[in-house]
Amino acid sequence: MKVSEVLNSSNIKQLFFVFFNLNIEKNSQFLIKITYKNSQFSTLELNDKIYTENNILMSEYTSINMSFKERIHYVLIENDLNIDREVFLHNIFKRIQQLRLHVEQNQFEKALYLGLFAFRGSADLSLNFYSVDLLNYNNFYSHWEDIISLLISSPAIKQLNLNFRELQPDYINNNKKRNTQIRINLKWFYDNLVDDISKINVYKSKILKDNKSIISNLQTVKTFKNSFIQRLNYYKNKILNFKDINEQPTKEQIQKMRKELNLAIEENSTTARNSQVVIFAKVMLPDFCFACKDIYELNSRTFIHRQTINLI
Repeated sequence: MKVSEVLNSSNIKQLFFVFFNLNIEKNSQFLIKITYKNSQFSTLELNDKIYTENNILMSEYTSINMSFKERIHYVLIENDLNIDREVFLHNIFKRIQQLRLHVEQNQFEKALYLGLFAFRGSADLSLNFYSVDLLNYNNFYSHWEDIISLLISSPAIKQLNLNFRELQPDYINNNKKRNTQIRINLKWFYDNLVDDISKINVYKSKILKDNKSIISNLQTVKTFKNSFIQRLNYYKNKILNFKDINEQPTKEQIQKMRKELNLAIEENSTTARNSQVVIFAKVMLPDFCFACKDIYELNSRTFIHRQTINLI
């Protein structure tokens, strides 16, 4: 497969698969590899028959001829356009946005969450999450903006959770430098996608179905909270800055960042649907006045609130 073929693809499932699972680049080829192991939540032992069946299913779902070796599913994508990883990912995002106008919303949502979670993700019954690691190779500011854009426009956004480790003691002390995770409510994932998972990975599907009695007693998230948006925004604007300059924050900086993050989340922990638009705009849009543009400094501007007629 070639980069040019991906960017010209009209297969939304294929595009999401590459967008969320792109791995290292070597010898002018991008690698995507899918690995999984035996789960404590299943009595079924993985074997070559299951891996072979899953390789066929993944190939059919993505319309990509997946290879299979030593219990690893993989595909190599030839970089025939000689573009870097960041540009490749962003161009996939733009292609996805072009196609979403021609795809039913339900199918778009399924392709989004299956591409994100189904291939590398796993269930955590104790925490009520289905979680996936975001690969460090793709920790670009632009890529995070694209991920945010996709997720905040999703009706299922209230089911999402971001677990980044950079402010956790194990990470700071170099004990365990684990990847950032995006997590989704497990019951919601089961209720909406369990049948679709079986078309990608029969083992992961069986884990969910075998634990149906446990999952059925779990709860989905009923009320939108802005903590997920705030954490996405904070990670993009603060945590990535240190990674970009390859700098380890000091203990004082870490404490300050923790306080900032907690304050940002606590200010408005719950919000009505109409207020979501304001939150999304703050996350995604630059500070820009469409009236005076850049004539005046931002901190010297005022405006009249249309509901209260008060000067702000």
